[in-house]
Amino acid sequence: MRRGGIAAVVAILLVGRSATAFAAPEDAITPISQYTTAKAKSLAVTYQNELVQFYDHVYHCLPWVGVVKNGIGFRQPQGTAADDRYLSVWIAIDQRTDGPFGQLPLDRRVSAMFSRYGVPMLRRLAAMPGMESDPDVYGFSVAVEWIKPGSDPNRPTMEILAMFADQQSTRAYLGNTLPAKEFVDKMKKLTFFDGEREVGRLPIEVWEDNFVATYKVPGYEMEKGKVCS
Repeated sequence: MRRGGIAAVVAILLVGRSATAFAAPEDAITPISQYTTAKAKSLAVTYQNELVQFYDHVYHCLPWVGVVKNGIGFRQPQGTAADDRYLSVWIAIDQRTDGPFGQLPLDRRVSAMFSRYGVPMLRRLAAMPGMESDPDVYGFSVAVEWIKPGSDPNRPTMEILAMFADQQSTRAYLGNTLPAKEFVDKMKKLTFFDGEREVGRLPIEVWEDNFVATYKVPGYEMEKGKVCS
């Protein structure tokens, strides 16, 4: 099955949110015209090629993961006055809601999704060339959304976890010099949306999960010439 077939299946699963699932490159990367400050516009221009390469990796190497519309860019936490910009990605996951996952308590379910998808996204964002030495990139942000267990399969509700963390603490955590709990505590913002309201900060845990690095979609054929690393 090629990516288009997988995308079609997930678009059905995410009916009602199809405009945000599996956006094409021109839709996945926030356009420069949408930024309101000179700093944000400059970052978007400077790293345009890197953002496209990031999207290309997700699209070809993680075919069950979708980037939402305008999901890649340089965001700031909602409600903050400072123009601190975080290199950000917002992804949607084709996650089954039946079986063990659907039976997990909320905090465990959120912890599992962040450990499985949020951390690998942080690693790839932090590895993007130029980010570590750019003083205008304050940190990194990842938002992960998935179908809420028990919601209407024809019009599913989406659960969303979003986090913002500064560069120093993110790199310390990824480099194993900052414990996971301290990293979570240091996050500028960590908020959960249950599909109807913003719940706020949850006491999540983070653990090692190599699913993204090892899982292969049965029958998936990558486009000729593409390589995943």
